[in-house]
Amino acid sequence: LSFSRRMPSQMAYAELLKAWTSIEQAVADLLNPGCAKYCFRGMPITQHISEAKMLNIEADLEPRFWKSPWRQELFEKAIRSTSKFRYSITSLRYGLLAGSVSDSNVLSRNTSRFSSSSVRFRELSIEGEVKKPKFIQR
Repeated sequence: LSFSRRMPSQMAYAELLKAWTSIEQAVADLLNPGCAKYCFRGMPITQHISEAKMLNIEADLEPRFWKSPWRQELFEKAIRSTSKFRYSITSLRYGLLAGSVSDSNVLSRNTSRFSSSSVRFRELSIEGEVKKPKFIQR
C-alpha cells in the first residue's frame, strides 16, 4: 500500500482522469484544422492507465467504513474502455503516418539513421511528428 494523504480510490480516479484529459487533448489536436502537424505521445497515457490499474487494487483494500464499497469490476471496465480508446487514437496516428511516411512529410530531425523502412516506420511512429493530410487542414 502507498503512504499518502489521499485514499487510493481518489488517486485511482485522478490517474484515470489524467489519462482521459490526455486523450481529449490528442483528439482535439488531431481534429484541429488550424494545426498542420500532429504528434501523439501515447506513453504518458499508458503510464496513467497503468497507475490507475495498480491503484484500483489498492482501492479495493482500503478501509471504507462510512463509504460505499469500492466497485473494482466497474473501475476495471472503465480502465479497459480507456485502453481501447487509446488504441483507437494510436491507430489514427499510424494511419496518418502511413499516409505520409515520406521524409518530406515526417518532421523528424534524425531520419537518416534508419536503414530499413519497417524500422524507420516504427521509430518515426514513436518520435516523429506528421503533417496532417489536406482534408484535415484548412
